[in-house]
Amino acid sequence: VNTHPHRPRRLLHPLSPFRPPHNPSPGQPARHVLAAAWVAFHHLVGELEASVGDLWH
Repeated sequence: VNTHPHRPRRLLHPLSPFRPPHNPSPGQPARHVLAAAWVAFHHLVGELEASVGDLWH
């Protein structure tokens, strides 16, 4: 006999007082900035390659 039946986790509203506070790690903002910079750089390189390709045609 299962004395502890599985109860589905209840989703809490983001502003619920029962939700634990979100404490980001110190490196989390830096990782986000680096990820955003990488995406911007990748788009810039893609545009540069496309414009160079246009020059050859």
